[in-house]
Amino acid sequence: MELPIQLKFFKKIELYQEYKFEERKASGTRLTAWNIEKQILKWTTNNHHHLGSPLVKEDIKRRMLEDKEPTELNQALQNLILRGYADGSPEGGVRITRAGLLMGEVINELEGRVLLRYKYIALFWLVWITAIAGALIVIINLFKLIF
Repeated sequence: MELPIQLKFFKKIELYQEYKFEERKASGTRLTAWNIEKQILKWTTNNHHHLGSPLVKEDIKRRMLEDKEPTELNQALQNLILRGYADGSPEGGVRITRAGLLMGEVINELEGRVLLRYKYIALFWLVWITAIAGALIVIINLFKLIF
């Protein structure tokens, strides 16, 4: 169910959960592809000023990646498309979506300053505590009506 007011931090908390899931799950070639995806999303958030123009492989290799000859670049670009972080095709270039830009922000904040990492952890638990407290209030009021 969608909230009537789309708050950016709820979306960022959802992306934080996806980030943590990928960090736990990634290993081997999947880890390499995930690292390439993170580099692309981080670079896009800070440096890609013409969001309508696609990113092509040559630009990605030249501007964004520390490893200049990544063998998993096609897989990383396909993963970005399948996760909804980009549109297009890996052969013709990809356009980063709004979700991709938000994920880039989350990655920048999590891999940047230490205090911003704790912000996500605190907000994550605050949302859960609020949800549990709301459920308890509903249950208590239900018992008041019954008894």
